[in-house]
Amino acid sequence: MKTHLRHIVSWLVLLSSVAFGAGLVLPLLTIQPGAGAWTALVRLVAADQLRPHSLTLPGGIYELWEGGEVCLALLLGLVSLVLPVVKLSVLWWECNMIGGIGVAWFRFFQAVSRYAMLEVFVIALLVMVVKTLPSGSHVTLHLGTAAFALSVILSLVASQWSASLLARYYENGTGVEKDESKAA
Repeated sequence: MKTHLRHIVSWLVLLSSVAFGAGLVLPLLTIQPGAGAWTALVRLVAADQLRPHSLTLPGGIYELWEGGEVCLALLLGLVSLVLPVVKLSVLWWECNMIGGIGVAWFRFFQAVSRYAMLEVFVIALLVMVVKTLPSGSHVTLHLGTAAFALSVILSLVASQWSASLLARYYENGTGVEKDESKAA
């Protein structure tokens, strides 16, 4: 990888990692339940059911697990926690150990990168589900959602640049960097 591009990709990976960490600890959204025309009555009978509820990503996964939605919790954990960590780790490794990643890891990295937008899809799906709650319910997105989305965007840019640079490096799977001065 060319040195200046490698440094840019390294910074993108670092910023993406920081944004990902912020997206994990900051609240993603707050759900304000409502009961439509019955909201006043529900407040009298079961006021605790109408309290706003903020969620972080790990907290949401935990609540799904505790609520018996084990498959959904595992899927969300895999897509939103494990895959981003693996992707950012492989990107960081490649940026700092050029040529050390090997063709097998490079192919694995390409496969993992295909699922990068799945995290955004999961958050969008969650918002759509909450939007179908009884009338009067609403969702407020918080800084955690923006940080998480920023992490996804930065990692996409970093992985695209890294993949194109790595493709030149691993020309025909040989691991020999292409000499661009002779190609011109």
